[in-house]
Amino acid sequence: MVWITPEGLRAVNQIAVKWRRSSEAGSKVSVAEAKKAASKAIGRLITSPQYASLEDALTADQIRREIDSEVSDWIGESEHFFKVHLFRHHDTQRMFLGPVCLETGNAWRDRVLTVGSDDHVEAKHLSDFASAPWIGSVSIKERSYERSIEHASICIRVALDALALPLSLSQSREIRGPSDSYEARRVETTTRFQNGFVGWSGSREVFGLRSSKDEIERFLGEAKTYFQMVGDIVEILTRRDEAGAYQGLKRRWIESMYWFGESRRSQDDFIGIVKIGISLDILSGGGQYAGIVQLCQKLWDVEKGEIISSDGRTLEKIVDQIYQKGRSQISHGGRFGLLEDLPILRLDADKFASKTLMMFAENLHSYSGPDDPRAFRAE
Repeated sequence: MVWITPEGLRAVNQIAVKWRRSSEAGSKVSVAEAKKAASKAIGRLITSPQYASLEDALTADQIRREIDSEVSDWIGESEHFFKVHLFRHHDTQRMFLGPVCLETGNAWRDRVLTVGSDDHVEAKHLSDFASAPWIGSVSIKERSYERSIEHASICIRVALDALALPLSLSQSREIRGPSDSYEARRVETTTRFQNGFVGWSGSREVFGLRSSKDEIERFLGEAKTYFQMVGDIVEILTRRDEAGAYQGLKRRWIESMYWFGESRRSQDDFIGIVKIGISLDILSGGGQYAGIVQLCQKLWDVEKGEIISSDGRTLEKIVDQIYQKGRSQISHGGRFGLLEDLPILRLDADKFASKTLMMFAENLHSYSGPDDPRAFRAE
């Protein structure tokens, strides 16, 4: 063990951050892992008998090479598994959305647990894991463990949100992914006015899409082409260096999809609308109101003043209600959101954004222009 001063530790951490920014392997490890690698590398250098002095050991090139050597042992390919909730009743045992595999616990056990474990604790854990109704898995290449599990979690989250995109807001909440709660909760209330108790209400969460087998089969069949396009986009989260063209636009759709998924998981309507506005802004390339309108004109194939809703609202009116009066005014303090009438119903904003995201994926599939959001929305 080598003792180090607080100033020295800060210097080691600064070296780690600088190495992570400049090294090709930097994006493959987390910040914490980079600091750990730098500490071990510098520790080896200053204690090695081959260096006559500290100045000889701590050259920039030598430190960089030592950190690269340390990190290279951590990089590889790993497959990560997460408990998820998908369908409550369906004959499908396994399905794929790009690199993400969604399978029942029984199918996962047959595929993965081919050899029994000699470790009792591990065997019990795997047996309990296999009892989950559904399991999502994905393989991540060229990442450290911490970095790859982060990528895997986001990849499965985005895949599930994309799968639920054609569904309604209430149906989408029946699908659960990484970091979601899996404990069914019951919420009960009762009310008393001056003349006594007058009513009570209760609700209980149910996980897993409750549609019939025929309805699910029809849904999967109708969305088959869309799922294939989404799978191609999600692929870049697992092996970005090999993902082909339009990585920028694909990443933009993924980031937007993540925010839209967060909006659906929000219990408060006004927070949901704020996150929908953020999602649309990211999708447009940070174009704000004007950029979102331009993008939606292209995707919806309508003029901004054209009516697109049954209650007579135009495209630009809906975008104004979601982004200007919703996202911008609420998040910047210009409008109260809690216990106030919102500029647009959450269900309407959700339907508009979900259709826009689906059409973005469809248009990207046939797009041949520059990998730039401004060019994409202007074409």
